[in-house]
Amino acid sequence: MDQWFIQKASSSRPNSARQKSSRILADLVSNDTSPASAAEAILDSVRTSSSKPEDEGFDVVRLLLETVAEFSESHDAIIKLLFAIRDIPPSPNPVYNYLASIHREDYDGLSGLKYLWNPEDKQAPTPTPTTPGDRWVNYNVLTVKLAKSGFDNGYFIFGFFCLRQTLETSRQSRELEFDKHLRPTSFKHPAIDAEELMSYDLMAAAKWVLVGGLDMYRRGNTVFGKGWERGLAVKTDLWDGEPGLSRGRWLLWQSRFDHFADRPYVCEEVRALSKEASISIGEFMIE
Repeated sequence: MDQWFIQKASSSRPNSARQKSSRILADLVSNDTSPASAAEAILDSVRTSSSKPEDEGFDVVRLLLETVAEFSESHDAIIKLLFAIRDIPPSPNPVYNYLASIHREDYDGLSGLKYLWNPEDKQAPTPTPTTPGDRWVNYNVLTVKLAKSGFDNGYFIFGFFCLRQTLETSRQSRELEFDKHLRPTSFKHPAIDAEELMSYDLMAAAKWVLVGGLDMYRRGNTVFGKGWERGLAVKTDLWDGEPGLSRGRWLLWQSRFDHFADRPYVCEEVRALSKEASISIGEFMIE
């Protein structure tokens, strides 16, 4: 991880907030500084940069989210950092101001990039061992942890979309979606296929249930806020019932986790996670 931060710093504009923040984050995830101290240092680097604070804040948020996608072990420290950044006036400050919009942009971006594997992604690349599938899972895990922490309940909407896309799409539709993402690219023979990718989608979906499922179930459709009515009403391959987080939908998701827990093309670790997710849904639905 240290080498990754060194590379991020060296590839950044000299004396920029992004360069300084790369070093600050390296100390934070190594427990060499506190979240409060790191937050103050990051905001100071943004304010004192020769560029506009808005531009520097944008770059710093992007670095934070690149870090959580790359390293799952950074999540707890980064979440504490985000709370500390949010509490620094003015509100919103130049870093916190961009978090929600860049998070959504990167979430959508990683959702597409998870299809695009090079052959070397299946090996043990250096300096980072993460693959496009790992980044997708890591980003979802960070998002559900943020939602559950109380940082922003609005992040639960991403759990709904992840579960709906993973568990309500037919095998044929998944293969068509896979081809659609490859067609505009140069990946004529990708290093992963639709079935292999399913393990990563299932892992992300299972993590949403195991970490934040009970909270989502208790909150119900209040997790969506205003303005999502049209998106929630979308019918899927396997769901034509009530929009949103209905009991019937949770039962469907439980049965789908059971289905994938028995599929041989799903890797063993994810089959076990799918079973855990199914059991978890059953437990919180009878509370």
